[in-house]
Amino acid sequence: MSEQFSQNSEPVNEAPLSRARSNVMRPADDFHLAGNRYSEGSSILARSGDDAGEDNSLRQFFALLGRRWALVLGTLVLVMGLTAVYMILTPPVYEATATLQVHATEGSSGGGGDKGESTLVMADGGMERSLGTQLTIIQSEQVRQGAFSRLPSETRQKLRSFFKTSIEPKGETTLIDITVTSHDRDASYLLANAYCDEYIQLSRAENRGRLTTALNYVSEQKNKAGQKLDAARAQLQHFKEQNRLLDVSIAASEVATTAAKVRADQDALKVSQAENQAQLRRTAQMIPQLKKFQVLPGSTQIRPEVGAIKSEISKLELEKLSRLQSYRPDRPEIVIINDQLADLKAKLNTEAKTEISSWTNNLDPTRVGLENSLVTMQVQDWAMQARQAALDQAAAQVDAKMAQMPAKERQMNVMMLNLNALERSYSALTSEQESLRMTQEARVANATKLFPAVRPNSPTSRLVRTLASSLLVGLLLALALAALVDWLDDGIYGEAEAKMISHLPVLAQIPSVSKEAQKSFTSNADVYTGDRQISSMRENFRMLRTMIALSSTYPDAHQSGFHNGDGALISANETPLGASAIRSVVITSSLPNEGKSVSCVNLAISAALSGEQVILVDCDLRHPNLHRFFDLPNDVGLASVVSGACTLEEALQNTRIPNLRVLSTGPIKLDPIQILNSSVARACFHELEEIADFVVIDTPPALVFAEAQIIAAMTDAMLLVISSQDAKKREVARTRDLLNQTGLVPLGVILNKITPGSDGAYSRYYDNYASLS
Repeated sequence: MSEQFSQNSEPVNEAPLSRARSNVMRPADDFHLAGNRYSEGSSILARSGDDAGEDNSLRQFFALLGRRWALVLGTLVLVMGLTAVYMILTPPVYEATATLQVHATEGSSGGGGDKGESTLVMADGGMERSLGTQLTIIQSEQVRQGAFSRLPSETRQKLRSFFKTSIEPKGETTLIDITVTSHDRDASYLLANAYCDEYIQLSRAENRGRLTTALNYVSEQKNKAGQKLDAARAQLQHFKEQNRLLDVSIAASEVATTAAKVRADQDALKVSQAENQAQLRRTAQMIPQLKKFQVLPGSTQIRPEVGAIKSEISKLELEKLSRLQSYRPDRPEIVIINDQLADLKAKLNTEAKTEISSWTNNLDPTRVGLENSLVTMQVQDWAMQARQAALDQAAAQVDAKMAQMPAKERQMNVMMLNLNALERSYSALTSEQESLRMTQEARVANATKLFPAVRPNSPTSRLVRTLASSLLVGLLLALALAALVDWLDDGIYGEAEAKMISHLPVLAQIPSVSKEAQKSFTSNADVYTGDRQISSMRENFRMLRTMIALSSTYPDAHQSGFHNGDGALISANETPLGASAIRSVVITSSLPNEGKSVSCVNLAISAALSGEQVILVDCDLRHPNLHRFFDLPNDVGLASVVSGACTLEEALQNTRIPNLRVLSTGPIKLDPIQILNSSVARACFHELEEIADFVVIDTPPALVFAEAQIIAAMTDAMLLVISSQDAKKREVARTRDLLNQTGLVPLGVILNKITPGSDGAYSRYYDNYASLS
């Protein structure tokens, strides 16, 4: 027997191919996954789409959640549990808030207490700068240390464990909230109030220091003015005694009084005019800074009408001053002049508005208000200029009258005028000194403690905020861990990954079923049980058989039809599935336990139930298994036929499935490679294809043993089984490279053991469709 076997055996590299398989089993370079092109010999039309577009990010994300739901849920529960433990173990948190009202300007005078309100131009942003400056001071380390120093030692000791301070402005107001969070309810409100008291005291001391400097300066100026006043009085007294003048004449006194009044009015007018011009320049500078508006011109030309009105106002002011020397202010002569002045000023205001209106275009209310203020100040300036001209003329007239007086009286008038000016200056400095002294005593601060912090009655509710934060953090952490584990995982979980690794199309997606369902399917394949699992699996393998039948070895078979065994053309519409050019198929896998034997059995049963004559061949001589599915003996088989112990017909065994016969391995007495790599084995496979419509061959794993490659060279096609639960990307890639090196490219992939978390959708579609029936 051994001699006969050795004579019939031939090396693998000398084994001629029984059919032209170059179209199906071609180099892997002909298959481009990016374009989704299948093998050139396949009758399945190439598709132009990109499969990556179908497996979009959202779908992959949900597939990831389906695969890693346990990790995501566990991480989320762990984070929430740790948060709950933290909330239970940590003491309660108390929160207290004190509110400061910040004043517009620092150190402004007031009536008393902490009052410090004053006016400030809002358009230039001064309020915002003042509030920001004071907020920075409150947040400084100096204020923090000062606030702590105000607290009792035991309170400072309680705050060492935990406290948090928040100092923030309240909206668009001038209020500042000082919030302190601590584990001790007393420490929280005491520290908040201490912050307020420390800042108020600090600002008081600072403002008082500035007031002291101002008070010293005013006192010094007052002393100098007093000395000058005493000197002027002494000089006047000496002049009177020397010239034996007790007083000047009534006329000279009136001239002197008028001169003093005119000069006082001139001084007051100069001050008012300087202030008005400064405000006018400041407002004129602010208007061009407003965005999206036309910039004002640098200078304004006064029209003749305005000049004429100003001239009339000057004449009336001069006439008014002249008549005031003879009439009281309430006399009709003075009232008439005041009315005429009011009319002229109104007319001047109108002319000024006409002049200013040419500067603007589509102004907003803020700019309109500023321009109205500018017009008013311009009118006031022009009126002051007219009054100044009138006062200058009046002063010139008074000087002319004084020049006509006797020399001694004129000199005495000048001395009296100087004395009056010094008395007024001394009086003003005295008033300013008293005002500064009162303000200093009031100790004006930059802020007021509007709402003091109160002792909190209950802890701050942290439950909702803490749980929401922990839920968000836990969810992000769970997703990150799931993505990391999935990236490190070498498993294959869906059609997209199977295509990417194998560089092959997925012909079928087989769901994972229980052993009981598989056994029921094998034993009762020809009986309809109504079981959803069995029905779904049956339809999947029917689909696989159809895909194999349509995957012709002839490139134009899908266009010109199929050929029978003699080469005659058969119409594609009349060709049964059993007449496909692919008459035999080898099913293998990368490693054991991926479900290749089960796939062989189910594919053979599906083809037999479709009316084909099917032979199921067990070429896994190292681990025979197919006969157990059908409770058949393994006394004779392929090894027996190759050794000559029996004929092929004698080795074939019938099953309870109609049209399905099984060729088991038989007793193995020689090396499996020697058995399969023989001319008798090749002849046996050829004869099987002649007597059957479809031959399904089970082989050992292609990555472990070489039998799969040897048998694939004798058959029409090869299918690679990839288990979504057991296969690894690295092993499938090695199998792909190994098959590519031998020039044997599988027809496609059977993606086996699909779980609900994978992206296989056929079973879901089947369940949805079946539920409608």
